[in-house]
Amino acid sequence: MERILALLADGTDYSAELASYFKTRKDFIFKPVLFNDISELNKFSKEFTVDMLLCDEVNENDIPSSFDNVCFLCEDSEVMETSEIEAARWHRIFKYQSSEMIIRDIVEYYKRKQQKTAKELKAVIARKRIVCVCSPTGGSYASTFALALADYYSLGGKTLFISFDPFFEYPGEEKSRADKNLTDLMYYMEVTYSGLDEFVSRMAVHKGSLDYVSGVSHWFDISDMPRGKMRALIESLNNSDKYENIVFDLRITGDAGIELMAGSKCIYLTKRYGARGSKAVEEWKRQIRFANFESILDKTKEIEVPYDELLVGEYSFEVLLKGHLGQFIEEMEGLKYSR
Repeated sequence: MERILALLADGTDYSAELASYFKTRKDFIFKPVLFNDISELNKFSKEFTVDMLLCDEVNENDIPSSFDNVCFLCEDSEVMETSEIEAARWHRIFKYQSSEMIIRDIVEYYKRKQQKTAKELKAVIARKRIVCVCSPTGGSYASTFALALADYYSLGGKTLFISFDPFFEYPGEEKSRADKNLTDLMYYMEVTYSGLDEFVSRMAVHKGSLDYVSGVSHWFDISDMPRGKMRALIESLNNSDKYENIVFDLRITGDAGIELMAGSKCIYLTKRYGARGSKAVEEWKRQIRFANFESILDKTKEIEVPYDELLVGEYSFEVLLKGHLGQFIEEMEGLKYSR
């Protein structure tokens, strides 16, 4: 996967010459792309991930917060101490030195940032919730419970909800062919896995701290989904620091469903009340064992979702946690979020 170095032109021939030199270096870890102004760069960054920005010193407020790695070319030759570099949001590089020295400085700075990011990412992953909700039977409120659970988690941190139920409808949502949905995400993954978490964030519907991706255009977009694609989705989201909580609503099992359950930290298995629901759950567990996925059973919790009169028929996001379901989730999770 190519790393992109965005070089913002300074109005002279200097930037163009520097970009041309970067392109001649086959051992350079970045692909240089030259931009004439910040608006051009911002438009590009909406479609592609910019790994490093190199520019003349400008007002820091003009640089979007999405750019984590920024190097300023400055005329001051004073070298920053390593401790200062670690603490600074941006890095300063002496402009009037050899192009070779500039390359070395950029690469060293990037590697230091990557090592620091890796440590921070491990801490994020350790505390991140990745939850899968599924059911062997219909009528057990699996999708409604999953959405309510995601809404509940969002009270405490940034949360992403994705439903793999092709017939699930979000409260108050009216689908339009022009809207991006889960089918677009599947197509994107056919092309590249690069920047997947950013793509998800851009196409999601935002409701406070809760993001959700609208359902697929047709059920075969889910039923025909291969395991490798699901694995890539989970790994990309797991390695992202954008979301503290991720809740999946799984409707169709299949190979991709097995991968989703295997990659989740917790699985809630909703079941219908009575003997019929219990028999279906036992058969589901038998088939999981038959397929040699005992590890899935180890992290599965069986639950009976209570009936909630507030969620009968058409309902809104505002009432998801107001009735019996919200109380059930609060008691089950034991988290002190106010409803």
